Amino acid sequence: TDDTTLPIATGIKINDGSAEANSIQVKVSIQGNDDVGIAGYYLSESEEKPTVLRDGWREINPPEKVYEKTVDFNLSETEGEKTVYVWFRDVAGNVSGEKLNTKINLKKDDLSINSVPIANGGQNQKADQTPGDHEP
Repeated sequence: TDDTTLPIATGIKINDGSAEANSIQVKVSIQGNDDVGIAGYYLSESEEKPTVLRDGWREINPPEKVYEKTVDFNLSETEGEKTVYVWFRDVAGNVSGEKLNTKINLKKDDLSINSVPIANGGQNQKADQTPGDHEP
C-alpha cells in the first residue's frame, strides 16, 4: 500500500530552551515521528513549507520511526527575535504539515564581543611569541 500519512513534527527547541543566544551558531533539538520512517528534516527561519525537492533537506539514513536529535543550525545575522521552523519528510516523500517552531532572541551586543577572538583567532602569532611581540 502507498504511504500517504504525513510525518509529525513533535518538538523543537534551541539551546535547551534558552531565551537568548549570543552566537548565530545554535543547537536545535528536534523530534518527529512517522509510521513508516522519517528520512529527512528541514530547518529554516522561513515559515514556507519546503517541497520534498527543495535544497536544504538533511538526510536521515537509515530512516527512523521516532527521530530525536540535537543538530547544528546557523541563525541569520541580524539582531532580534528569530523563529526557527522544522519539517520532516518520510520515506515516501510526504512532508509534515504543521509549522512547528520555536523562538530565540539573538543579542547583537554579545555577538560583536564574541566575534573579536574569532576574527583574530591567534593564527598569525608564533607559539613562542606573546601577543604584541613582533620580530624585526
